Amino acid sequence: MKYISIKGKKIGQGAPKICVSLIGKTKEEILEQAISINNQLVDIVEWRADWFSYVDNKECVLDVLGHLQAILKNIPILFTFRSKKEGGEKEISLEDYKDLNLHVAQSKLVDMIDIEVFMDKEIQQVIRKLKDIDSIIIGSYHNFYETPKKEEIMKRLLFMEKCGVDIGKIAVMPKEKEDVIELLDSTIEGNKNLHIPIITMSMGELGVISRISGKLTGSAITFGSLKKASAPGQIEVEKLKEIIETL
Repeated sequence: MKYISIKGKKIGQGAPKICVSLIGKTKEEILEQAISINNQLVDIVEWRADWFSYVDNKECVLDVLGHLQAILKNIPILFTFRSKKEGGEKEISLEDYKDLNLHVAQSKLVDMIDIEVFMDKEIQQVIRKLKDIDSIIIGSYHNFYETPKKEEIMKRLLFMEKCGVDIGKIAVMPKEKEDVIELLDSTIEGNKNLHIPIITMSMGELGVISRISGKLTGSAITFGSLKKASAPGQIEVEKLKEIIETL
């Protein structure tokens, strides 16, 4: 299993890295959250730009990113615009999604970019363009309605790898305990068979175990919350760090 090294963080090696999401609507809210981060607890910071009221203004987006780089310094920044279809705050057209992510990548103000691999067939072209400018890509798939069978989860992870992403991410919603086991089993198999690090999670209260078991299953990153969770089932970051260290 290869790992991805960013600012000294080896993603895919050792304990799962802890990521928190910034979800403010204004620049002031976002930067206030960034300033509050304890770098002893957090390995990666995700900016969920779909929450940002001025995300349509690229100058405003780059302004926020410049301030985040100054505040967070050696903490890797993951840029994410989560589409409404996959659990985000805003609708976005394919063209605007492509344009925003390429513009951000070209700025070199982020360390990783989340790309929803199954948004459209044209996303494969976006991934190639991002790789041409040396972007590190987390290819993602979110299903807030169900947990696909292991064969389908593996199929999607393998497709992500084939597309050229650096890290594959799957987040699914369990309806019963067996769904959580299905996700954990898929993670173990994916960790064995893929040549990229993977991130998996079973969302909601039922799937909390998946957020702390990465060292066992091979999930490379886990997402914790600062004050407000950006996805169902997230654990507050201090508690998450304590649990992972205890395990």
